[in-house]
Amino acid sequence: MDDFQKELLAVFREEVAESLDAVAVSLASLRTASPEAAQEAIQAAFRAAHNAKGAARTVGLELFERLAHVVEDALNAYRAGRDGGDAGGIPPEPLVAALLRAVALLERMAGGDEDEEAIDRIMREILRETA
Repeated sequence: MDDFQKELLAVFREEVAESLDAVAVSLASLRTASPEAAQEAIQAAFRAAHNAKGAARTVGLELFERLAHVVEDALNAYRAGRDGGDAGGIPPEPLVAALLRAVALLERMAGGDEDEEAIDRIMREILRETA
């Protein structure tokens, strides 16, 4: 790995740490949020997950990008309404918990830990919760 790649990864880690923190804070707030506040939190979490996904794409971290995309899609289902209708609804607690676990895994992945089995497991759990 050359110096440019090392610098790019360092910038990625810094940027993605902020994005993942924003996702985690927003998700945790859903547990006590009013419907209006929940929509703001979902919007914020969605944007932050989208930013993390894009940053991963930029540096070529494919597994990170895939997991961030699953998180983003799960949030989008509540951001845009599950049936494509008006925005609304709060994700159920099992989904919020799974998304928080995914964020924790993404944080570890940003540090270089890529446990493909854990990644597959959490992606399946999120997909099951959003089905």
